[in-house]
Amino acid sequence: MDTNASVSLLKEDLAGRIRIPAEKRLQILEEFDRSGMSGSAFAALVGVKYQTFASWRRRRSEPPNDHRKGAPPTRFVEVAAPQSQPALELELPGQVRLRISKRTQLPLVVELLRQLHAC
Repeated sequence: MDTNASVSLLKEDLAGRIRIPAEKRLQILEEFDRSGMSGSAFAALVGVKYQTFASWRRRRSEPPNDHRKGAPPTRFVEVAAPQSQPALELELPGQVRLRISKRTQLPLVVELLRQLHAC
C-alpha cells in the first residue's frame, strides 16, 4: 500500500448526487478539450451524465459573475442627500434603486443582495 498516495473523497448532496469540486471539473473539461472526443462519449467515459457535462461546458464559456443572462451589472451611484442624513443608493438590474440611509439597514441590504444573487 502506498502511504504517499492522495485520496480524494467526493461528497454527495441530499439527493445522492456526487458533488465534484470546481478544480476537478476544470481538469475534466481540459482533458475533454485535448481528447478530440464528442461530448456525449467523453461524459460516458468519465462517468458523468451528458446533461451535467454540457452544463459545465456552458458555464465555462459564460462571462464570470453574470448568472442572469442579459442582466446589467450592479453599480453604485452618488446621491445628493441632506447633510444631516447621508445616504447610499444602489442601482440594481431592472431599474431598481435601493436607498440606504442608516447603518442599521446594512445587514438587511447584505442579505437582500445575497438572496438576489442566489436567484
